[in-house]
Amino acid sequence: MSLLEHQAEEHAPSCAGRFAVIGLIAIACGVAAYFLMPPIEEPAPITAAADPSPPPPTPAPEPAAPPPARKPARDVVTQAVPPSFLLEPLLRVTSDVSGASVFLDRKYLGTTPFEAAEVPLGRHRLNVWAEGYESFAQYIEIGDDPVVIDVRFRESAPRR
Repeated sequence: MSLLEHQAEEHAPSCAGRFAVIGLIAIACGVAAYFLMPPIEEPAPITAAADPSPPPPTPAPEPAAPPPARKPARDVVTQAVPPSFLLEPLLRVTSDVSGASVFLDRKYLGTTPFEAAEVPLGRHRLNVWAEGYESFAQYIEIGDDPVVIDVRFRESAPRR
């Protein structure tokens, strides 16, 4: 019998023992968690018996004071506030090659035509790439106003 076969035979029982110990520990943790959980309270039963005592009397409501009179404002245009889920896109990228890849700060965002409403404010590096065309790269500044980029690709020269 070689030394390797002897080591393999010794290793098998110790692995089974380790699995048994780990299993016992897992069972013990489950039992401990069960006994340490707070008891579940049962809801109070609903009874149809009438309450013999009458409800307490409610005080009479006080008369409300009229709101102060205001003069109507003139030349005021009111505008409905759009819901927050309909944010106007802060970044819109289109291209003459449909499906061009859009990257912002080397992070893939999607393909053209692309729109995003949640873009971090500040200066960013925009890259637009399409296979077989020269890539487009430009620094852009995202602020309160939307940024619209329309990319016109040029075919790349074949490599020699």
